[in-house]
Order: sequence, then structure tokens, then C-alpha cells
Amino acid sequence: HPMTAPSAAEGGLVFLEHCTACHGPTGQGDGEMVAQLTTLPPDFTDPAFARARSPRDLFTVITDGRIDNLMPPFGNSLSEAERWSLAAFVYSLSAPPAQLAAGQAVYAANCAACHGDAGQGDGPQASGLDPAPPDFTDPAALIAKTGQTWFTLVSGGDALHPFAALPEADRWAALDAVRAFSYAYADPADLQRERPGSVTGRIVNETGGGLIPPGLTVNLHSFEGQTLLGTLTTTAAADGAFAFPAVLYRPGRQFIVTGDYQNVTYGSEVGRFNAHGDPLAITLPVYEQTTDTGHLVVEEMHMFLEFSSATELTVGQLFVLGNTGDQTYAATRDHPLRFSLPAGATSLDVQNAVVDQDYFLSADGFAALWQVTPGSSQSQILFSYRLPYTGRLAFNQPLAYPVTTANLLLSDFGVRLSGPGLVDQGPQTFQGQSFQNFIGTGLPAGHALAFNLEGAAGTGATAPPGLSASQSANLSVGLGALALVLLGSGFYLYRRPARPARVATRDSLLDALAQLDDAYAAGEVAAADYAAERAELKAALQKVWKAKKA
Repeated sequence: HPMTAPSAAEGGLVFLEHCTACHGPTGQGDGEMVAQLTTLPPDFTDPAFARARSPRDLFTVITDGRIDNLMPPFGNSLSEAERWSLAAFVYSLSAPPAQLAAGQAVYAANCAACHGDAGQGDGPQASGLDPAPPDFTDPAALIAKTGQTWFTLVSGGDALHPFAALPEADRWAALDAVRAFSYAYADPADLQRERPGSVTGRIVNETGGGLIPPGLTVNLHSFEGQTLLGTLTTTAAADGAFAFPAVLYRPGRQFIVTGDYQNVTYGSEVGRFNAHGDPLAITLPVYEQTTDTGHLVVEEMHMFLEFSSATELTVGQLFVLGNTGDQTYAATRDHPLRFSLPAGATSLDVQNAVVDQDYFLSADGFAALWQVTPGSSQSQILFSYRLPYTGRLAFNQPLAYPVTTANLLLSDFGVRLSGPGLVDQGPQTFQGQSFQNFIGTGLPAGHALAFNLEGAAGTGATAPPGLSASQSANLSVGLGALALVLLGSGFYLYRRPARPARVATRDSLLDALAQLDDAYAAGEVAAADYAAERAELKAALQKVWKAKKA
């Protein structure tokens, strides 16, 4: 049982972050992912749902999930208190304020004499009763009782509760009021209401010995999902303090603070108001700059290999960069980010970049005028090029920076890929397209990514879904498809490296679903990518589930 009374308001915040995609913003089972589900979610606003389940029942489902209904478990991603509060919020959805007020009136007229005005079992007629009235405010008192159990009792189930003559609606309403004694009730409609709040914060220079920049302009951006709602601007004080005293928010709305320092834009962590509407405090970190690349690391290197014809290979590469130091790497023409290309590469295209402005060509590839702030996954660069293919190719690309993980996707199953340190992951399917998948790890700076391709191209070629052969040969379209595959589904390959269908288990797939839902709720994944990946995970889970039953 919960150690303290669960909070429906806190549970509502958890619900907004983790549950609305399937259960809908008001709990009616009408989330945007319902079309992808084989079993429809329940309508939490239907009183019959809550009355048939005890708090422990709800807590158990939240904790362990429902494999048969494709609901992931939250026992590892939510604290125990959050799960109890989420169960309390589910109860509140079927007991709006009017229902609760009606039940409180029935309770006061028929129950308070024994159970007390606050449900603590201390009413004026409680003395001498055997058994003594329970304390409904004790979190353990009602934890295993369903509403139906209590309804049977108050409907003449024993001599102490002769209320069968009361209208059925009154008895149910009174029991909703009794249930509300065991948790901190909040009107579920409050989740949809805007209210005023304040945001305060401070600029902190995270570089050792760095100073607070004077008079920095600070921007406060508000988001719901991935939609920018608006931006407020102010000027920080000499000590870096800033404040936005009049901010409209509602539970679940996200806020980010940004500011430009030395021509670099810095951003805060995502902030949300708590259930009580306390002032939201946000810290904006800034850093001094360096041209030393010694702290740079390629955390993820995604590589997409597709044959636009039997004699030409299009290569797309995405480098996700991190910075382990305490200074922002700010490239200059004398100290740029360097990327080598294999011999014979042509038709270089760097996404969202202009040659001789954002990058320039070099003898062995190109150099980018990028910035990488301290931290993990702080910057990325996506580019593509073409290589001639004659039935075999020795690929060799020197790496200027250490690479933690390299992920290679080959779209042609008629071509064989082999190379030192590359592990074959077997076929993978992302957004309807199948790939050969290889992974390499721990490639040091100065090392070359090397592998051999051999075989006739075109015998097993596939093109990204929705693209014709001629379109996929077009470099700009191919680059967009690469971004969709790698930044969408490829992201999940790396978050869940043990996801090949041949080794998938119910637990691993449910865990993947939970992580995917968390990422989508946090605004890290576009809706289209979320829908495609969730559908694939569910299909895999259904296969495993059916095989287990058989």
C-alpha cells in the first residue's frame, strides 16, 4: 500500500507524460495511437471501470503492464509513489466534482455519524461499535477493496449498513466520496485549464573560471508536444538572474530557456510546472569556447548504403557528436571539424549547409564550421556522397575523432558486406524497408572504417517506402529518406540494440514500448516515426505472445 496519500494532481502529470498517446488526454481511450491498437483502451471516465477495480488492481497493471493488451509495464520507469498517484488519478476521472459533491452530501446525511466527517472512523456514534469503523484516510484501508465490494456492503450486506432503500445512484456517489478520503482528490478537468505562473532562473557559466555574461538576452519558449506556443524575452541581471513573472501554463506544458553567448545559442533542460503550480526554476548553462578538438567524440555514426544503379552507390552518413570537456568547441577555418571521404567520392551534399559558408572542401573530404557544446549528443551532421561500383568495393574512411558506435545499413540483400570489427545483426526492418545491419564499436581516432562490398547490385535492391526508383536516385530525396530512417527508426535501434526479432522476448519488447512512449511524450520523436515504430514493436510482440501461447 502507499506510504502516504496518493495525489491525483501528481498522477495527472504522470498521465499526461506517459499515457495520453493511447488513453487520450481525458482518459476516454481515444488517444492518437488507438488506430494502431488491436485491443481498445478502456474509458476511464466510465464509473463502471473504476468501481470494478481496487487501487491495488490498478497499481498492479501500471507496474506490470498487460502483455495481452500490449500495455507496457512502468515498474522501472515510474516510482512507486508515481504509480499510486496515477491509480488515484484514474479514479478521479470517473468522479467529477459534481458527482463527488453529491456523494459527500449523501455521506454526511447517512455515514458521518459513525465514520466521521473526514472519514477517520471517529463519528459520534462510533463508540462501542464492533468492529470499529475503519479509517478511510489510511492508505491501507481501501487498497484491496473494489467499489462493487463496498456497494454490496452498504446495500444491506450487514446490519450496520441498511441503506438498500437509498437510490442506487446515491449509494454509488457516497462511495466515490469515501474513495476520495484515501487520496488527495483533484478535478481532472484542471489538466486542461490554463493558469498563470512564474518562471525564475539563473545563467551559470559551466566553464571553470568562466564569468557570467552581463546583460544577456534570455528567451522562454513554451511547447506542447513538438508545437511551439510562444516565446517571452527578458534581460538577465548582472549576476545572471532572470524572471518571467507572468507565464500561462497548464499541467504538462514544457518550457525551455535559451540565450546567445559569444554567437552560440545555449538551451536549458526542459522544465514543467508541478501539480501545485509552484514557481518553475530553470538554469541556463553557458560555456567559454575552444578550438581544441581533443574532447570531441562521435557517439553514434549511422551509415546508409543504397544502390541508385548497378554501378553507383549512394552513401549517407549521420555523425552524432558529443563533447566531454567544459568548453564549447567553436570551429574556425583554421580549426574546423574534419571529415574524410573514401577515395572516389563525388556529389557531396551536406544537409542544411552551404558550401564555403558552413563547410568547405578539403583534399581528403570536407571541413565543417560547426559548434559542439559540452555534453552528450550535442550536435549532428548529415551528409551523402556517391561512389562508383563495379561488383566489388573496398571502402576505407579515416576517422578524425573516436567513434563509440557505428551502425551500417545496407539496403541491397544481393550484395555482401564484410569488414574487421563489424558484427552482423541480421536483417532489420525500419518503416517498411528491410536492411542488412552491421555494428562496430570502439573505433579510435585515426582509425579507418573499412569494409568490403561484393556482389551484383540490383538483385536484392529495395528503395525507401513511397519512393520510385528514379526518385531514390535523386540525391536530395535520398538524403531526406536517410534522415527519416536514421533519425526516426534508427534512433530506436541504438536505444534498444538487442531488438532483432530472432532474440526478442516479451519483456524486451514491452520495455522497448515503454521507452518509445517515454521518448514520444518527451517530444523526442516525431508522430509519424512514433506511429511506425510502435506498430512494428506491437507486431513483434503479438508474434512472441502467440508463439508463447502455442
